[in-house]
Amino acid sequence: MKNLIQNLKKIISTKKHQDSKGFLLVTACLMLAATSTISMAMFARSNAFIQATERSQNKIIAFHMAEAGVDMALKQLTTNSSYTGVSYTSLNTSTTQGGYKIAITTPDDNSNVRIIQATGYSPSYTTSDRAYQSRSVTSYVKLATSNFDFGAFAVDKLKFKGAGGVDSYNSDDGAYNPANPGSNGDIGTDSGDDDHIKLQDSTKIKGNITVGVGSDPGDVVQITGTATVSGTKSAATSARSYESKTTTATSEGDLKIKKTTTYYLTPGTHRFDSIKIEDTGVLSALGAVTIYVDGKVEIGGNGVQTLNNKPTNFLLYATGDKDIKFKGSSDFYGAVFAPESKVGVKKNIAIYGAIIAKVFKDNGDEDDDGEGSIHFDEALKTVGISNTNGAPTQLAYNENATSSWGTGSA
Repeated sequence: MKNLIQNLKKIISTKKHQDSKGFLLVTACLMLAATSTISMAMFARSNAFIQATERSQNKIIAFHMAEAGVDMALKQLTTNSSYTGVSYTSLNTSTTQGGYKIAITTPDDNSNVRIIQATGYSPSYTTSDRAYQSRSVTSYVKLATSNFDFGAFAVDKLKFKGAGGVDSYNSDDGAYNPANPGSNGDIGTDSGDDDHIKLQDSTKIKGNITVGVGSDPGDVVQITGTATVSGTKSAATSARSYESKTTTATSEGDLKIKKTTTYYLTPGTHRFDSIKIEDTGVLSALGAVTIYVDGKVEIGGNGVQTLNNKPTNFLLYATGDKDIKFKGSSDFYGAVFAPESKVGVKKNIAIYGAIIAKVFKDNGDEDDDGEGSIHFDEALKTVGISNTNGAPTQLAYNENATSSWGTGSA
């Protein structure tokens, strides 16, 4: 009996020990599971914070990439108005990943405006990349324009008669070669009225003709005799809207050169109340000059001597609406900008340069016979541009409010 009681005590003691070990194992497993769950939650939270930080960083990078795209577009448009953009271009460095793409369009109602749509990406153009971001920027810009982008342009009426006309050359490449004239001798008008461009006799226009916005070139351009046009005839998408230039320079009074006098003009900017050259008088420019005239201009006598016969060295601006007449015996190398004035050329004077006027006639007055030729110097296209470096002027700028992103793979 005593032995039986001792054996029962041993059995009970062993079972309690086994129950204790089972409890500890279950407890340990529960604690491990809880720790793993907390760790995984913290890892997921940490990873989410990391990706959010990366997205935020890439959003900033993408925006700056878009801005870089706008800068590139402005640079390209400075020298190439036909630039339409570029597909995705990577700008990856050792510390920054991303790039941009550019799309440029021209609005239907203004051919001198460009709409730049630049989109920046980071870390790449692939939407499945980790923390992918894109930002878009839209910029409206106005192209820099020259005062002299036509061989002859009249705000109102333009007339050629005789055996003259318009062709082109580039004085930066050398002197005009009559055996091989260029075909960029464009002429135009802002007018849409009937017969406001008249080409008579054997006039030859080696270039295009542009007429007023919304008008029919067939109505505006009157061609008679054997006159010809080598290029196209079309309506402008926007008016040129030339405006007279002004200056703060002090007037040097009336410049009258007559008899056998030669008046030497120093390089730089000059302003006169009027200019009249007659008899055998000569106006000789010793360097590049820009001349502003408030009143009438009559270039007769032996005319103007331009440095190296480069039209870009003699620029004549009319500040008002007074007439400008060429009626001497010498050719003229220079450019005339007189959008409020009537400009006339008598006799057989050749103009090497460009004429911008309100009314232009190649024979000066209705009753005078004669012929005149304009050899448009394409080097003038870089003169008198609308800002100092030829870059487009920004009209409006907008960062698109939306952005797109993808989580990619962890």
